[in-house]
Amino acid sequence: MKLQENYLSFFCHTPNCFSICPEKTYSSLIINRTQQVAIDNEIKNIVNGLFSVCESTNLYPVIRFKKGDISETIAYELNALFQDKAKREEQENGFRRQSRKKTRCLLLLFDRSMDKSIMLKHSWTYLPLIHDLIGVSSNQIKIKEEGKEKLYDLDFLQDPILQEYAVKEILELGENIDKKLQEWKLKYDEMNSKAQSQEVTQLFSNLNSVLDSLPQIKQEREKIEAHSSICTNLFDLVKQRDIDTFDGLETEIIKKKHLSSKTQKEMEDLLLNLNTSPKAGLDRLRLLCIYIMNMNPKKSEVRAKIQKLKELFPDTNFDVAYKIWLKANPSEESKATEDAQDDDDSNQSLFFGIASSVKNRGKSLWGDVKSFVGDQTSDSIIANVVNQFISSKGENVQFANDSYIDTPLNRELDSLEERNWNDLKTLMVYVAGGGSYYEYQRVVELEKTINRQIIYG
Repeated sequence: MKLQENYLSFFCHTPNCFSICPEKTYSSLIINRTQQVAIDNEIKNIVNGLFSVCESTNLYPVIRFKKGDISETIAYELNALFQDKAKREEQENGFRRQSRKKTRCLLLLFDRSMDKSIMLKHSWTYLPLIHDLIGVSSNQIKIKEEGKEKLYDLDFLQDPILQEYAVKEILELGENIDKKLQEWKLKYDEMNSKAQSQEVTQLFSNLNSVLDSLPQIKQEREKIEAHSSICTNLFDLVKQRDIDTFDGLETEIIKKKHLSSKTQKEMEDLLLNLNTSPKAGLDRLRLLCIYIMNMNPKKSEVRAKIQKLKELFPDTNFDVAYKIWLKANPSEESKATEDAQDDDDSNQSLFFGIASSVKNRGKSLWGDVKSFVGDQTSDSIIANVVNQFISSKGENVQFANDSYIDTPLNRELDSLEERNWNDLKTLMVYVAGGGSYYEYQRVVELEKTINRQIIYG
C-alpha cells in the first residue's frame, strides 16, 4: 500500500510518510496552546488531512487516543467525518450500495510534547541529513556546485537509489555510489558493443527496443550523478560541523538515564570546541537543549555552560537553553527575571516554542516517559512506545487508560477482548504538532519487528 496525493489537504513525502499543514501546526498546537481559535483551526486541518489520507488508501481506522489531550478532539472529529461519509453513501445508494471493501487499520495519535528532543537531534542517515543540513521544500533540494545553484527532486517512486538508501547511514551510500556508476558504464558499454556487433537487419529489428531503453539509461545516470553531488555536499557539511560526533552523543543522552564521566567530558569538549562553521553555535545549542531536557542538570552547571558558550559563539542566543531549564524547575522560574525573552520571538523559534511548553516532570523533563518505555531500544520515545504497544497488544498497564474508537463500527472499544490488533496489518502513526525525517526513520524501522506496514505523519 502506497500513499498517493489524491487530495490537497496532505502532502506525500515518501510512499509511507505524509504531512498536514506543516508550516503552522507546531506553532498553533504546541507554542500557542492558549490561543483557542488557532488550535481549533489546526485541529480541523489535521482531521481533514487524516480523513483524506485514509480515503486515499481506503483505510478505516481504529483510533487510539489519550483522554484530555489534543488527540481526543482529533479522534472524535475524525470519527464524525467517517460517520457522515457512511450516511451519505447509504442515502445515495440505498440498499443497492456497493462500496469498496473497508480495510481496517490502527491509528495511533500522539502529541508532539511527548518527545521534543527528537526534533533537535542530529542524524547520521541520508534523508534526515539532507533535511537537516541542506533543507527540503516540496520534495526538492538546492545545492551549490561550482558557484551555481542546482535543483534536485527527491522522487521516491522513480528513484531506486533513494528508495534503498533514504534511511541508511550516509557512509553506506558514499561507499556504493561509485560502484553504481561503474555498473551503469558497464551496462552502457554492453549495449554499444551489442549494437556494433549485430548485422544491419538485426540492428534495425532491435532499434525500437534500443530507443526505448535510452531515456531510462539516461535517467539512471542522472540519478547517480545527482546523489553523488548530494553526498559530496553532505560530507563537506558533516566534516565542517562534526555531525557524526553530535549524533553519537545525543543518542546516548536520550537513551540513557545517567551519563558516564567519559561521555560528560566528550560533551564538554564538543560544546567548547571553537568551530567556525556558520551553524556551529546552533549545533551546540541543540546539544545543550537535549542534555537539559533529558538530564535536568543543576542550575549552576547550566549557567556555567551557557556563559562559556556565549563567549565562544556570541551570535547564538543560548539563553533559550536556560529558559528550558527554568520551565523544568518551576520553583526557580519565579525568581528569574534577568533572562526573560521577548514574546515576539516565541512564535518564530522552535527552541522558544519548546522552552515555553515543557512542563516539570520530576528529576528529568521526560522522566515519566523514560520510565514508561523502560530501557529504550531506540532514541525515539514515540518509536519505543509504538513498539511496546504492539508487542503487549495494548495490554500493558501503562496503556490501561488509553481510549479507542472503531470508525467502521462507530463505537468505542471498552474491553481488552475487543482490542484485537492481530488482524490490523497496517499501522498509522500521527504526531500532532509536527514530525521529522529522523523520527520517521525510527518508526518505520519497526515494520519488520512488529510485522506491520507503517505509515507515518
